[in-house]
Amino acid sequence: GIGEHAASIREKVCQGLNCLSVTIDQERNQTCQPDADITGSYSQARVFVIHTREEWMIARACLNV
Repeated sequence: GIGEHAASIREKVCQGLNCLSVTIDQERNQTCQPDADITGSYSQARVFVIHTREEWMIARACLNV
């Protein structure tokens, strides 16, 4: 959930991908909701903020047991 809730972390991670021409839209990164597209206009890859839904995975595992 840390990248889901921290625009500064998402920005730093994507800065490390400059060599792959991955960019983010700064405004969308700062104001995004979960499951948002924050891809920059010149990015060679799509960048999304994905809500983890960890509690759903735990509930599924418990149901299977």
